[in-house]
Amino acid sequence: LALGMRIKARVANQDMLGTVQFLGTTDFAEGDWVGVELEEAQGKNDGMVKDRRYFTCQAQHGLFVRPASCFLEEKQRKSVEAQEENDEAA
Repeated sequence: LALGMRIKARVANQDMLGTVQFLGTTDFAEGDWVGVELEEAQGKNDGMVKDRRYFTCQAQHGLFVRPASCFLEEKQRKSVEAQEENDEAA
């Protein structure tokens, strides 16, 4: 995962499309988190949690999930696979 990647974030067996805006640790819970700006207003925040801003997006478009709940969006996955093949051939 990297900032700017388009992903599907899976929450409660529902996939939501968005863009990675934050990667790292937070003040609200231990461990690594992925901050996602969702395409639709299905989120829980605007990139701010407990008075700390991690990224900026529209209200209800922000969501934090664990890295294991993130899957590359199909076009992004193909792009990454093609880049890996190019790297291996070099």
